[in-house]
Amino acid sequence: MDERDSRAGGARLATPTADVLKAAIREHQAGRLAEAAGLYSQVLADQDANVAALHLLGVIRNQQGDHAQAVELIGRAAALRPDVAIIQAGLAEALLAVGEPQRAADCARAALCSGPDDPSVRWILGQALEAAGYHKAAVLELVQAIRLNPEFAHAYNSLGNSLRSLGQLPEAKAAYHHAIRLAPGLAAPYANLGVVLLQEARHAEAREPLERAIELEPTRASSWESLAELYERMERFDVSIPCRERVLALSSGERAGPHLSLGRALRKDNRSDEAEGHFLRAVAIEPASADARFHLGVLREEQGDFAQAEACFREAIRLRPDYDLARARLVKLLRTALPDADLAALVDRLGDSAMDTESRVRLLFSQGQVLDARGEYPRAAACLREANALSLTLARGDLQFRPETADQLVDESVQAFTRDFFIKATGAGLDTRLPVFIVGLPRSGTTLIEQILASHPRVRGAGELAQMQHTFESLPSLVDSDATPAECVPRLDPILIRSLAGTCFNRLRELGGSQAERVIDKMPENYKNLGLISALFPSATIIHCRRDLRDVALSCWMTDFLSVRWAHDPAHIAATFRAYLRFMDHWRTVLPATIHDVAYEETVADLEGVARRLIAALGLEWDPACLEFHRTQRMVCTGSQHQVRQPLYRHSVGRWKHYEHELAELFAALPPPLPSDLDRRPYNP
Repeated sequence: MDERDSRAGGARLATPTADVLKAAIREHQAGRLAEAAGLYSQVLADQDANVAALHLLGVIRNQQGDHAQAVELIGRAAALRPDVAIIQAGLAEALLAVGEPQRAADCARAALCSGPDDPSVRWILGQALEAAGYHKAAVLELVQAIRLNPEFAHAYNSLGNSLRSLGQLPEAKAAYHHAIRLAPGLAAPYANLGVVLLQEARHAEAREPLERAIELEPTRASSWESLAELYERMERFDVSIPCRERVLALSSGERAGPHLSLGRALRKDNRSDEAEGHFLRAVAIEPASADARFHLGVLREEQGDFAQAEACFREAIRLRPDYDLARARLVKLLRTALPDADLAALVDRLGDSAMDTESRVRLLFSQGQVLDARGEYPRAAACLREANALSLTLARGDLQFRPETADQLVDESVQAFTRDFFIKATGAGLDTRLPVFIVGLPRSGTTLIEQILASHPRVRGAGELAQMQHTFESLPSLVDSDATPAECVPRLDPILIRSLAGTCFNRLRELGGSQAERVIDKMPENYKNLGLISALFPSATIIHCRRDLRDVALSCWMTDFLSVRWAHDPAHIAATFRAYLRFMDHWRTVLPATIHDVAYEETVADLEGVARRLIAALGLEWDPACLEFHRTQRMVCTGSQHQVRQPLYRHSVGRWKHYEHELAELFAALPPPLPSDLDRRPYNP
């Protein structure tokens, strides 16, 4: 508060009220807000139209977060003295806080007309215009504020926000960096810089400014939300969950949003019971929330309760007819059973030229899969070709697939995981048979094999766990190196190997519970991490799922994958398959562990033979429940959750032939498969 505030009341007060006001102003200037507020209230009890007391008590209420009360008090002062710039500016700030940007802008303009060209008032006006959606006008006001005060860090931060709204991300980042240079102790520009880097999918760079923002202002909920989003994009749900819990703790009142976000992270981290509690709480708090219905529907679908999932998706669409994500999920759920009216509604939605690209992609994938299920292959191919082409336009920053990176990872892994490495690592890992790793390309049958094995009463399927990839990525920090993870492998000593194995084992034990003798991690892309897996768990069972590469390629190309960055371009698919084949060739050469190959085609042709062989590989006695895998009630969180809840069918074998002409380019780009004799290699314990 400055001297202008104390003069805003105009007329001299009679004693003792004047003395009380002076005392209040002294307390206010000293930062003792509660004491000052009490004294201002005394003045108003004696003189309810005292402009100075009304204004200054309103300022305190705004500082304390009671913005509605601030608007009421400062508004009364402004009605009495509309010509006082400082009062109009204070009212503008309070109105901005309660979400009335148009009125705030009017008050800020009135302040500029009544008083000097104050950079702080220009800043408030710029923020109000930005909040009202007038981004270009906001930029003009904020630039003027900076001209008046080149050291105005807050104005630079707000300028960055307006530039970001206009899509001028490089300019926005420059404004945030300028704000940080001027005020390194200000949290907002760090947080906003992190958000822009997230928009650009530059995840590695986004982490530092977001963590700095939280360090400076731990109670800033939006920074915790952004950090949680960062970890979720990196598929580090175990780390995002504490961030989401902090957001929930910082929320004022009960809102559905924080419960939904926390529930999503818990679901992704295989904590479905906790997730369900938060989804149900969100529905209770906000029964008309389409998002709450949708996420509850996703959980029900993964639990195998398809009727309830359909009901949730339909309710979400009823609450929000343009909810394309729910519509896409409903279409994929029903597929061949989809009523014609629902397909017509999907086609009608696709006719909306204003639809955003991501929604269009989802609906095109859904339409393509329904047409495929109906045997309309040329029309399906046309939809899927457009969906994949649009998906490529969405990839940017860290989300872009680079074939050279895949080749480099294979080269580094081949150099790191040698026979000599495994000889030196002998005895360092944890000698336990608890872990079972099912690996292979996506859509190669990994979910089916997990469901078969998890139907055994002594086996628990834990789903797709990212812990081995995260463990691999953590190696540079563990050995204090700037090298790549693979380059750090030779520095792993027995103590570190045993420590890493213990951490991973504890997580598997936690997921498996006390009764499980085997716990399955069926992350397909762990085929890249078999070297580390074998070092940590030399007695683990490794099952490699194989399938005709043409069927795998087609299935990946037809699937609306969120995290499989290579699945939308034939050249990218081919590059990934070549890297995969190189990995598997290398592991067969150097791993001391046995890799149990199982072909999808063999599983379909001889379910019992394959199931018995794999149960024997796990070191367990046979249980006929494995043949009734489709009756097993458990969470299945992959795109194959429908197939594994049905008896085994054979129409997915050779499916690529339906698209032999339409997708000739895709099939021609694929590398030749491994020797066919591996498909039926007998089990050799």
